[in-house]
Amino acid sequence: MKYLFSIGSLFFIFTSKSQTLFTGFSWLSSSPSTFVTSPNYSAGTCSDINFSITATEDFKMVNNGSPYNNNGLIIPSSMSNPSSAIDITINFNEPVNNLRVRFIDLDENGNPFPDPEETISNIYPAPISVTSLGGMINPIFLNGDEISPFDNDMNNDNNNASGWANWQGSLSQLSFRYNRPGQLYGLIIDSIYFDCFSSSQLEMPNVFSPNEDGANDLFEPILFNQIFSPHFLILNRWGNVIYESLNVFPSWNGEFNGKHCPDGIYFWRMDFGDNYSTKNSKHGFFHLIR
Repeated sequence: MKYLFSIGSLFFIFTSKSQTLFTGFSWLSSSPSTFVTSPNYSAGTCSDINFSITATEDFKMVNNGSPYNNNGLIIPSSMSNPSSAIDITINFNEPVNNLRVRFIDLDENGNPFPDPEETISNIYPAPISVTSLGGMINPIFLNGDEISPFDNDMNNDNNNASGWANWQGSLSQLSFRYNRPGQLYGLIIDSIYFDCFSSSQLEMPNVFSPNEDGANDLFEPILFNQIFSPHFLILNRWGNVIYESLNVFPSWNGEFNGKHCPDGIYFWRMDFGDNYSTKNSKHGFFHLIR
């Protein structure tokens, strides 16, 4: 008779594409502030991800109206604010992947605003690209680590530009400087998208029965999610290595030097990597019953 038991899963966080999370700014207060923390966001295996925004001037929630029709963050909160440069930092409580931020209403130096144009500079880390929103909305332009409006018609009264700034890979913090030509100018951050990191899972059985009946004949993982470069060892009760594997999905048939191993308690160990290039090591014991 076979007795099958299972042990709890072991979870580790590391870089791996998972669910894409989205936030507008409906949660943001219309009262001015220089620091806010977002609600927690969850989707699938992603849970309790949030971010904080810090700025050197007050910001608040604003309704964008057509064609955006969304609540966004506007900085400064008062258009009469004289500041010409405002530093903004977004901190995530855990690393996120493939961040996208939608900036809207960057004005070109043209009619009706003849002053120098608005720009976003000192961006760290630098975005890999910007993406147009399409339609009749003027695009933003990426030049090194600076984002500026791009309007081919200098006499166009609708001279504000909008678009997505895109980052690739993982990050925990984004910082940038909003450069204002003068009063009556404000930057709106409209939406943020990002991928959360899924949890790796490793679960091993604590009993296996290699009696060639077609069921439970191999000692192998029950759950094996996002494990990289595994180094798998089986040891007997005296600590001697009797099996070793570098296979992508490791397993053991209960033999040593071509002979069946006797019933008893054995030990397993698995060293493996993750997408952070971090080395992990987990171990446990199990019963071999024929």
